[in-house]
Amino acid sequence: QYLIVSNSPRILIANNGFDNQDLFLYTQKVTSNLDSFKKEKNYETTQQNALQIKHDYYQENCSFEEFYHKKLDEKPLSICFSPQGKSFFVAYKDCGYLYIILEHEIKEVFKITMYCRGCTFDETGTYLAFGTSEFDNEYNINILNLSTYEYEYIITRVPQPSKIVFCDGVRNLIAQFNDNSTNLLGWALESNNRLIDNMANTQRGYSEKTNKIILKVSDFTGNIVDFGYDYSLDMCIISSHDKRIRIYCGAKEDKHWEFSSDLEYSRLLIIKKYDSIIFGTSEGSLRCCIWPIQNLGKNLLIDHPEFIETKLHNQRITSLAVSKN
Repeated sequence: QYLIVSNSPRILIANNGFDNQDLFLYTQKVTSNLDSFKKEKNYETTQQNALQIKHDYYQENCSFEEFYHKKLDEKPLSICFSPQGKSFFVAYKDCGYLYIILEHEIKEVFKITMYCRGCTFDETGTYLAFGTSEFDNEYNINILNLSTYEYEYIITRVPQPSKIVFCDGVRNLIAQFNDNSTNLLGWALESNNRLIDNMANTQRGYSEKTNKIILKVSDFTGNIVDFGYDYSLDMCIISSHDKRIRIYCGAKEDKHWEFSSDLEYSRLLIIKKYDSIIFGTSEGSLRCCIWPIQNLGKNLLIDHPEFIETKLHNQRITSLAVSKN
């Protein structure tokens, strides 16, 4: 269910079966046949000939070795892995655990004794954000500083969060909620405003400037499957179960565009480095489009952008991840 890629040669997989729950951590090993290739009689250690090495004869093989295996008492609600591969967080219905990865062991360093969901690390691995609840139907989003294990920010009285994303470093935070009236909210995080009361944002339209709302999507028709936010363009893209994709422009929730697809887009991923957006479909294929979407104009309804499609398998795409480098 979960697939997390880090810069370090580690990959974290949580496998939730019908009878048990298992958490696996694998380390990656790369081997090559370069040494044996050098012994071939047609190989010379000159720069000119070295550039003529053919991939047919030189190969790098990747394999994975189990580093950690833990039987879980219950199914985790959320899992996130730090970009540097040094720690990970597991959220459960009644608690949450932060682990660090040492050379020969996994060590628990922090515990939350309440409902947890929707966890994520920032791109430096310094901050961890997660949703918590002490009372029914009342949730907070907490941002933990991992160098001090103290809360840096607390956003109070929000709907139940299902997904949380840092944007532009730790300057902005976007959250998706399991709520019919408020679907997405984004905040600008400021050092002089560590406690943010979300009750001022329950009305439609613009919120008070003191709350620094950067994104708001309310009364979205159709259940949200996944979303992505581009902070440099102040643009949000959302896929839904009804095979529609909508693009919103920042806090102006009345300004948006929409196009339809023949397949449900079960996951989406914006890759700024290559000006691309990847859509994972419900039938096991990937579709790659240019980002930002080019044909945005005055009309609400637009044509589906051109895409390149790659078929992977026949099952639903449940997770997309890209390494930070």
